[in-house]
Amino acid sequence: MLRHSAEQGEADDIGGVVAALCSPEMGWVITQRIEASGGMLL
Repeated sequence: MLRHSAEQGEADDIGGVVAALCSPEMGWVITQRIEASGGMLL
């Protein structure tokens, strides 16, 4: 769910990405930066 940057995020907002990166299928990903700032650092 997309949120306005002034709202606080929830675990479900980033949980899918974290779960995917922890899966064996993503073993080929060795370096990645995923911004979870709600757009505050754009």
